[in-house]
Amino acid sequence: MHGVMGAALVLVLAAASAEATRYRGERVDIYSGQVEGRWIIRTRELGGPDLLRTRVRCRPGNQCGPFRRRLTFELTREAGTEFSYAGEFVLDGTTCQIDATVYSLGFEGVYTCGATQGSISGRSGRN
Repeated sequence: MHGVMGAALVLVLAAASAEATRYRGERVDIYSGQVEGRWIIRTRELGGPDLLRTRVRCRPGNQCGPFRRRLTFELTREAGTEFSYAGEFVLDGTTCQIDATVYSLGFEGVYTCGATQGSISGRSGRN
């Protein structure tokens, strides 16, 4: 019985890792150029590559400004593109728009929250 359960668990974990990617990168203030924490970004396909559940957090929290809490939002692939996605998230009560390029080795996102703009980016470490 344990052999069957172990094999099933391995299959589930292999399937999950095939559709989920984790990225890490420095959080840099675009105005000052100063590093203010590190991004941890996770994407996971929802029913196919056209919709990605995205989770973003910044560490350590005391350096992350309004990004102290984890954000969860969906990115939708833009029609006719392979790597371009768009989505929205709420930050401190403001609805923000994000445009991102997402591929196996990296995540490059630019967001706009009212008059504020910034970037979210990271590398997966996969070769």
